[in-house]
Amino acid sequence: MYTNAIDVLEFDASTAQRAQYEAVDFELEAPGLVIVRNESHENADEHSYGVNVESGIPVAFECPSDTYHKGACKHRVAIVIRETVLEAATEYEGDQEPDVAPDGGTIIERSAACEQ
Repeated sequence: MYTNAIDVLEFDASTAQRAQYEAVDFELEAPGLVIVRNESHENADEHSYGVNVESGIPVAFECPSDTYHKGACKHRVAIVIRETVLEAATEYEGDQEPDVAPDGGTIIERSAACEQ
């Protein structure tokens, strides 16, 4: 379903590496809008950017890197390489909270049986 998104974005090996190893947090703000916060920075709130996802492709929105560098920024690449985040941003309808963990995995709710 989203296998072509990574082929659509143009980015270099350095950007791909940073998107993989830097600690990032994802928040689905609204349908098609993912807030990506770089938790690797001391002031993470100052390194938080909104990324629009249109038709399954993260497009530029707020990141200064998209203005000054050729190719996609690490924030857009970070979304693409975490399929669950990309799917949630594309399918999010706004009337329910999607279950996506900060690392891109799925949040699993503990059942009452597990609590006992």
